[in-house]
Amino acid sequence: MGKTMKYNFKYCLHIIVINYLAVTALLIWQVHLGFKKTAFKNQTVLKKTMRYTHIVHAAKIHRYPVVKQWPIPSKKTMRYPHIVSAPKINRHPVFKEWSTPSKVIKRCFGNFVGYFNAFSLLNNVTIDRTLATGYNRGGESMSSAVKQKPRDEFHHYTKGFFKIPCYRNEVPDYNFNGGNTNVQTYWLRAMDAMHDNRKMYNIHRNISRLTIALTRYEYANPYWAIMDVYNVFLMMNFFNSTPDITNVLLLDSHPRGHIDSVWEVVFSSVLTLRKLPNQTYFQKLVWTIHRDTAPMLQKHKTPLPLQAEFCTTVLDKYGIVSNVGRYRKHKCRNAELSVLFIWRRDYLAHVRNPSGKVKRKIRNEDELLNITKKSYPAYSVTGVQLDLLDLSKQLELIASTDILVGMHGAGFSQMIFQHPGSGVIELYPSGHGYNWHFYYLAQRSQLYHMKWRNKDWNLEDRVNFYTYIPPTVIVSMIKDMTNMICSNKSMVPFESKDQWFDERQRRNTQNNLSRNRKVKYRNTK
Repeated sequence: MGKTMKYNFKYCLHIIVINYLAVTALLIWQVHLGFKKTAFKNQTVLKKTMRYTHIVHAAKIHRYPVVKQWPIPSKKTMRYPHIVSAPKINRHPVFKEWSTPSKVIKRCFGNFVGYFNAFSLLNNVTIDRTLATGYNRGGESMSSAVKQKPRDEFHHYTKGFFKIPCYRNEVPDYNFNGGNTNVQTYWLRAMDAMHDNRKMYNIHRNISRLTIALTRYEYANPYWAIMDVYNVFLMMNFFNSTPDITNVLLLDSHPRGHIDSVWEVVFSSVLTLRKLPNQTYFQKLVWTIHRDTAPMLQKHKTPLPLQAEFCTTVLDKYGIVSNVGRYRKHKCRNAELSVLFIWRRDYLAHVRNPSGKVKRKIRNEDELLNITKKSYPAYSVTGVQLDLLDLSKQLELIASTDILVGMHGAGFSQMIFQHPGSGVIELYPSGHGYNWHFYYLAQRSQLYHMKWRNKDWNLEDRVNFYTYIPPTVIVSMIKDMTNMICSNKSMVPFESKDQWFDERQRRNTQNNLSRNRKVKYRNTK
């Protein structure tokens, strides 16, 4: 009896232990499955987001706290890489050519996207300031940077300045228009791939807004400076952004120019390497279009893309309201047009011209003002030296001018802010060839353009670079320009903000349509 009970007790104990072990094993297996599912879900989420350079947002960006980056996935996890979702592109007709599918090339799983071999978009890119030279310079006054060497005004980058997630250390293979003359080709050589998960980068700042990077070359020349602003404006609209949420990154170390304030007024913020910490992460960084392929330099007479929106945005940011176009018909009827002479005088225009000597100056400025006021007493006639005025005052004068007169120079670049249908009179000294830049800029800005070149060498002062302009020439050209502005041709309404058709083209189109309708009606009978 005792042995039987002892045997039954051992048997029950064995069953209890076995059941306990079975339940424990089952629990362990369930926990293992749970971790496996969680890991699978994390891997799925990683494939969907695949932000290799994701970083934790700092509470206060300006204190530059050091936050750690997520480890970059190894080659095994990158076997099935996720392609970054395509950005939202503006479908405006002017951008149709840029967004042609055959011209859009993606590299590095969509972290590098090239458009039309002219510009590119970089996603999840990190800039390492320590791999650039001269980042502590820039923004000084021209007087303090006199005789500065050109190489001191540009950064020089080593490989790794741009870091982008890519596989097997494959830097994007892409060809930009212009080849080695394009700064984007130079930037591409300074790019490195973040492929080794043993490397951990410390990010000091995270910028989530769209940032447009560019290098300025002719920063002191208003023509090229306005072109840079216009190109950035096109890039901003192409990627469906607005000035209030768009940053500009200036990758150069130039002194402060006369047009630099427009960057700070129009866009959200202006960044330079001098203002950035050593490691900065950009969610969306755009390498803007190179100036050699910029729309403003194209030699044809089609209107500039988004020119009306660009002028309206800049003028609104400065609080300037122009009513020239609204009251032009009334001003033409009463002969009350406004004429603005822009004078070229000696001033410090560039750090490598410390003497301040300026060419193509007018000898008889007062005489031209007096004869114009006598010939057109109802006109508003003024003459100014633009570089002595604040940029807001310059834009206010240009936007309210019907006829702009002056010697050939970079100041004519502000004609883009004149109201369509206005006029420009460009003067040249003897021996100076005609320049096509302002002619095509006037045509594409829907302005009338007239030019005159001196043919009498006796009217030239070759030592001080002065030219005597015959007053009768100015009076005659203003009269001809007035007839062009006040003709019925200038009163044709715009078909859209970006297109301007003259009266003859509009009438021909209507006549062709009516003729086709008559032919169809006869054929139906």
